[in-house]
Amino acid sequence: MKALTVDELKTILREHGEWLLNSEKGTRADLTRAELTRADLTRADLTRAELTGANLYKANLSEAELTGADLTGANLSGANLYRANLYQTTF
Repeated sequence: MKALTVDELKTILREHGEWLLNSEKGTRADLTRAELTRADLTRADLTRAELTGANLYKANLSEAELTGADLTGANLSGANLYRANLYQTTF
């Protein structure tokens, strides 16, 4: 698993937001095998993000935008997905 600091995660999310607005700027979020246990991702925009094999154990993803995200093999045990948009999300 790839451990991330809160600041690293914030930077990834900010750059992903820029990428969503204009793919020539920013970077698509690649959180493959990221250690995100208990991460607060409330209302995070993870549209088309790569979360393959991520550990989202007890993560708060309430109201998160996960349209088109790849969660193949991700651990979502105990995760809060209340009102998360999972349209076309791959599990």
